[in-house]
Amino acid sequence: MKPMTIIPLKDQLAQFFNADFLLKTAKLCGFIQRERSVQPQSLVLSLIAALSKGNCHSIADLHRQFNGMCLSEKENIAYKPFIISYVSWAALMKSFFRTAAIECHVTLSLTSLSPKAMTVTADTASERAYLLEVSHMSNKLLQADAGYVDFHYLSQLHVQGGSFIVRGGKSLNPTIVEAYNGKGRKLPNLAGKKLKDVNRRTNRSEVIDLDVWRDHYRFRVVHRWFTEESAFAYG
Repeated sequence: MKPMTIIPLKDQLAQFFNADFLLKTAKLCGFIQRERSVQPQSLVLSLIAALSKGNCHSIADLHRQFNGMCLSEKENIAYKPFIISYVSWAALMKSFFRTAAIECHVTLSLTSLSPKAMTVTADTASERAYLLEVSHMSNKLLQADAGYVDFHYLSQLHVQGGSFIVRGGKSLNPTIVEAYNGKGRKLPNLAGKKLKDVNRRTNRSEVIDLDVWRDHYRFRVVHRWFTEESAFAYG
């Protein structure tokens, strides 16, 4: 299997976590009362990188991550001054994350198992703005989460010769043309209904394969009941 190419996060995150803004916030909350070796931007970026891995269990892990993101060994911080600054981290992080939240948009090629693009934005930015250009999707399959659903884009993708599998959002409510249960048996009583009319009272099938119609566009929806969550999911 071809190894995954890793895109360094530091430069991408630094574009969003502005150094001047972080420095001002750090001074206001008391993180910086005198000149420190541990600068707020470097600290915030290393904390996010360390905690996002899911295997960070100690301050020593945070310290290793911080030094690992330094450009040279000369910029490395010894453990003692790093731990001294630890007591004021909470104030800094609380002050900062009251005003900022981010999303990371990643385009991953399942053929090469490598990321092709990554953009870090404020969480208020629309996911749809970061879909690939339709002209690049000929004879390709798009897999995306519910936030990326854009029916105009998907219809153009189909015209371009591409395909898609996306998770349905809560607002998805097309008209059902035909319906089949998980065993392939036709369910004529669902024809003509809206997707949201299908619930545990109207149909007890665990999986329903639907041919649906919305805005002059016909497509397929797989409707599945998840017992653990007591909810339907579809895509």
